[in-house]
Amino acid sequence: MRNNKAQSDVVSTVLIILLVVAAVAIIGAIILNVVNKGGSSVSGATACQAVDIHPTACNLGASQTTAIAQRGSGGSTDATVSSITFIFTKSDGTTVTNVSAPIANIGTVGGTSSVVQVNGGFTQVETAATLTLSDGSSKTCDPSTVQVSCN
Repeated sequence: MRNNKAQSDVVSTVLIILLVVAAVAIIGAIILNVVNKGGSSVSGATACQAVDIHPTACNLGASQTTAIAQRGSGGSTDATVSSITFIFTKSDGTTVTNVSAPIANIGTVGGTSSVVQVNGGFTQVETAATLTLSDGSSKTCDPSTVQVSCN
């Protein structure tokens, strides 16, 4: 007569080891996925900090407001400027946004882009760049800290 109890202990031990290895593999895959996604957002935030696009003028006309943005020093080889959002603020605090496809030279230091916003009453303007990152994804940056008064 054979003792099956010893075989049962070996099979149980092997099954427990396989379950632990499978659990470690699943948890590792989840952690790697989270870390890779976090790296992408850090890349976008870094690109936004490097691309300095800010308003330089806001001119009130009789029936329209013209705003100009300029790209300052700095930049990123990992991103290109795909558009600029001009954020106009009225005296009552309401905002109006106008997206401008950039003029070709906004991608260079000192390059400018302008937009005309119909309807007056604006007191200031600020800008936010939208970038195309090297991986093809799009990142809209926070508005620049520079605000220009309209006059």
